[in-house]
Amino acid sequence: MWIFYIIALAIFSNGCATLQFRSQDEDISAFFKEKDQEIKIGYYESHGRKIRYASTGADSLPTLLLIHGAPSSMSVFNQLMTHKHLANKFQIFVMDRPGYGYSGFGDPVTSIQQQSDMIRPILDSLRSCRNQVIVLGVSYGGPIAARLAADYPDLVDGLVLGAPAIAPGEEKVYLISHLMRYSVTSWIFPKVLCVATAEKFSHRKELEGMQDIWAKLRKPIIYIQGEKDELVYTTNAKYIEKKANRVPFLKILMIPEQPHFLAIPQKDLLATSILEMFDIISGKEYIAGKYDYQKNEEEEEILAN
Repeated sequence: MWIFYIIALAIFSNGCATLQFRSQDEDISAFFKEKDQEIKIGYYESHGRKIRYASTGADSLPTLLLIHGAPSSMSVFNQLMTHKHLANKFQIFVMDRPGYGYSGFGDPVTSIQQQSDMIRPILDSLRSCRNQVIVLGVSYGGPIAARLAADYPDLVDGLVLGAPAIAPGEEKVYLISHLMRYSVTSWIFPKVLCVATAEKFSHRKELEGMQDIWAKLRKPIIYIQGEKDELVYTTNAKYIEKKANRVPFLKILMIPEQPHFLAIPQKDLLATSILEMFDIISGKEYIAGKYDYQKNEEEEEILAN
């Protein structure tokens, strides 16, 4: 009976879209239609992998590229892409990272550099207009965003990092994750969790290989994390403060009582941080607290202008 239940759970979890952390093209299009916002969904080939991406906004606007964490997919940013303070101010791009969504679902790419290289074609496609480019990377998308900015400095102007897993070994590994590493037990779990696990157990080595790239970074950074983050330890903030010591601007914002996940509960703070970064890369005078997310009435007046 237990074997039956385990098999049933495996079949259900690997077939259920909710547990796969992904949405089909038509579901994403329906969401944006409800918001009266146009979205384009497409696919491109990179390093032998088909990557799904989506974009919204005019190509005459500055560019915002969003990189999700693990386990996840590009649809986690739906609410941020339709945010009232971003939707008409940026051309926004998202993609399913390799192994997630509809970018080779279930087949992980554990190399941070390879993931950066696979994402690069999106930014390459914008060379003709060359507007300002901000990259937001959350969780496991954080080090990929940093790698992208370090390896291709001519393509990225500013970084916003949300609870980024950037310090080697400074993240939690759950005991159950070990069961997802081996084929004899991994089949029980949703494929998306196995992809995240493959990234997790290669992450320390990957991040150790990235330690020298922080000294190469010359892009402004806004770092955001919850003080109650139990997945990516808050020591990551100290790490970036120490390592990214040559960037022209570094702001670290720790949110009281906030756990790891930021994309939806902190979408307003992420949006205002993106706007703040745009001011910085545009050469506008930096005013501390100008986009303070706690001052909602003042924020509305500032953003309206």
